[in-house]
Amino acid sequence: APGQPFGGSLAEFALGIPGAGGYTVNKKYQYNSWYFAWFAQDNWKVTPNFTLSAGVRVIHETPVVESHNHQTVGFNTTAVNGVTQQAIANYQANPNPALSVADFKPYGGLVYATPSHRGAYNLPWGFASPRIGFAYSPGFSHGTLAIRGGFAIYVNPLANYYAGQQYGYSQSTSFIGTTNNQLNIAGTLSDPFPTGTNPIQQPVGDKYGYNTNLGGKVVFWDPNIKYNYSEKYTLDIQKQFGRNWLVELSYMGAHQVHLFFTENLSDSYLYPYLSHSKTPDPALTSFFSASTPNPFYGVQVAAPTNGLTASKDISVGSLLKPFPEFGSVYEGLIPEGSANFNGFLLKVQKQLSNGLQFIFNYEYSRSLGATGQLNPGGPLWYGETSSDFPSHASLMAIYQLPFGRGRELLSHSKLADELVGGWQISGIYQYLSGTADGWGNVNYSGNFSGFNSHPHDTHGPSFNTAGFATASSLQPNGYNFRTFPKSLLRSDPTKNFDFSIQKNFVLGRVVITPRIDAFNAFNRPQFKGPNTNPKSSSFAYVTSQLNQGRQLQGGIHIVF
Repeated sequence: APGQPFGGSLAEFALGIPGAGGYTVNKKYQYNSWYFAWFAQDNWKVTPNFTLSAGVRVIHETPVVESHNHQTVGFNTTAVNGVTQQAIANYQANPNPALSVADFKPYGGLVYATPSHRGAYNLPWGFASPRIGFAYSPGFSHGTLAIRGGFAIYVNPLANYYAGQQYGYSQSTSFIGTTNNQLNIAGTLSDPFPTGTNPIQQPVGDKYGYNTNLGGKVVFWDPNIKYNYSEKYTLDIQKQFGRNWLVELSYMGAHQVHLFFTENLSDSYLYPYLSHSKTPDPALTSFFSASTPNPFYGVQVAAPTNGLTASKDISVGSLLKPFPEFGSVYEGLIPEGSANFNGFLLKVQKQLSNGLQFIFNYEYSRSLGATGQLNPGGPLWYGETSSDFPSHASLMAIYQLPFGRGRELLSHSKLADELVGGWQISGIYQYLSGTADGWGNVNYSGNFSGFNSHPHDTHGPSFNTAGFATASSLQPNGYNFRTFPKSLLRSDPTKNFDFSIQKNFVLGRVVITPRIDAFNAFNRPQFKGPNTNPKSSSFAYVTSQLNQGRQLQGGIHIVF
């Protein structure tokens, strides 16, 4: 816009020069993925009381692509980047005894999409999901007993969640307010990014190729991922008693295959070196943190290097890691995880009669899986998943008070009907096991049976802290082999009761129903998990609440 005819300089002086700021330019993206599915199923009534069902679903899904190929599609582990050759020459001239010259391999670089290679991963052409089931009602039960079961394979579609990385397609320009130790004004409110000294930078896209993010972090996907799928099997027995009662027992199992996990390849080399002591190994720590000449120092490359070439020395640990020219390299969507679910369900239901209806459900289940590593470069750890809640009980009940018109008591009194008729109360109670508490690597010398956990206690430690070393100097560091599990103990379980009361007022052809609902009617606090950091002063203490207090809600429902 045109500058002010007068007063601009004074306004700049009065408002001051901004101290910080920036402007970011992002390329526009359009991601595309195609998903096709074909399904066929049929039922066969083998006998009047026995039915078979079978079907199959076939899917075909394409990898996510970006319309203008503005994404990375992989990581070439053998690529020669801008620092490879000079760094190797520098290292040959001054090697470290911990790493032979032949084993120093600063290769690798990100691969950008091209018209002939657009997706960040490959998928099988298709996946078939068969399923078969049966339903049987024994003749002697006269239709009051049903037995059902089945087996099926369900695939988890990838959908459009996994696009490649967009390195280079976003660019930020930092505001520079002053130069020369704040003596000279470089950017103003009217011209914060002067074209001559600090112009707004545009995204470079794939300009740097294999040199993108040298010295920094890169993430890429496993190039040949597999479909996640689940093998599910069920058996259900349902029996009706009388006219209003139903009891059901059922089992469901599931085995999930090819679940994804992410591995930090830059730390994978550590696995053979890790110390098996419970306290830090001073010699091992000193070995990895010791300084050694930086083979990348002073190497000239036409791309930002994030400090890679600026320092004369680096640590031995930085030298030993794979792809040492990058700060860290992560590979995601590695299809080697798995999980198992087993659940048993009891259901008791009473249909509405004599003013009472209720449904009671109890489920005991376990959800265990191998979806992450305890140690870098090591095998996957098998234990509780985020969906593991072993006990789940719920009770829903509705009771219509037996007073007033059409009820057992005081049904012929209009006054009684107005006062005490048409009342209904209902409630829902739910119990759910608490979430498994997450842990880091800690120094623990006790056994795993004497914790005496009290996750609802806020007056002291919620579990027995004996056996835990609490001094910072005794805690394992990144060079200690971990055996302590990722999940141990559980936070406060859900114990919630919601209550409702309402009454119907009939005024001719109009029914007015006022009601009051009480959520968390007993005002029971549910606490978050305890602090699991032994170095913290609040270790083992519960310090925060998960749910909300009692809430009352009123409303009026009018039907006419």
